[in-house]
Amino acid sequence: MRTLAAAGCIAIRSAQAVQRSASNSVSRPPCPRLNSFRFLEQPSDPRVAAWTKQQALASERILEAIQGRSMIEQRLKSLTESMGVSASTPKRSANGRWFYTRRLAKENQASLVWRESQDKPEVLLVDSQALSKARGKPIAIQGFWPSDDGERLAYAIQEAGSEIGSLHVIDVASKRPLIEPIDRIRFASLTWDRSGEGFFFSRLKKDDGKAKASELSANRSRTRDLQGEHLSC
Repeated sequence: MRTLAAAGCIAIRSAQAVQRSASNSVSRPPCPRLNSFRFLEQPSDPRVAAWTKQQALASERILEAIQGRSMIEQRLKSLTESMGVSASTPKRSANGRWFYTRRLAKENQASLVWRESQDKPEVLLVDSQALSKARGKPIAIQGFWPSDDGERLAYAIQEAGSEIGSLHVIDVASKRPLIEPIDRIRFASLTWDRSGEGFFFSRLKKDDGKAKASELSANRSRTRDLQGEHLSC
């Protein structure tokens, strides 16, 4: 009898668990409060810019009410300007050339520079400050890749904080562009071949109006020589 009672209790509990699971899986109407912010998923919607501006103004009013904020701001500014130069870890070519980014204390973005060797003077290759001023948007170095012999340099830049930028290749000695800029670059993961005449990289798929959003956000592997581009896979 005890065994039958226990079995019956287990069966009832199992049925209750199934019933709760089924009730939880029933589709519910969307939350009106969440839907009211759905427009923020479309950056081109004018309402997004207006909403962002309103939030910025509201935040500024809150921050302005903080006592001593101006003094804290000035102190942080003086500390930042006293830091001097910040630089990335150098990438060295097979012949000992150094390539790295460096940012001076009062600069907003790091620029791309190189040296013939550790004890040689620094030479500016890509001036992010000048590019930002010329384009009216902040320009950042997304990545850089010297060829094995250090004669050529590929680098990617992005505008206004965008994840997607453009890829450029220059002759190091003359700073002369060797190819037209390549767009749709996000995390190029570039690797030069041994000859320095070509490289492997990743590029986003072109939006032809038919591709799915998931396809557009996926990188595709490509090879490139200085004459043209080829799809690898």
